[in-house]
Amino acid sequence: MGNKAAGVFPDASHEVLLVLLREVIHQILGDDDFCNDMPLMEAGMDSLATIEFRNTLQFRLGIKLPSVLIFDHPTASSVASLAGDLLITDS
Repeated sequence: MGNKAAGVFPDASHEVLLVLLREVIHQILGDDDFCNDMPLMEAGMDSLATIEFRNTLQFRLGIKLPSVLIFDHPTASSVASLAGDLLITDS
């Protein structure tokens, strides 16, 4: 999968990625009332929503994410860290 985000997020800072993640989470859950360090499953994300979340992020960022994304990286903050690392290594 090519890295579409390399041009869009050349210096993909943690904060920029969190803004994108919060936008995707809001699309899926319809809720902005969660903390970046709150487990997404506790915020209301079920197993189908986690698949939608991962697929949407893969499309928007242009990177391959693990199928167990939410289980290995349960918070928006930890997903942003992983995405930042993958953007650096995939560019």
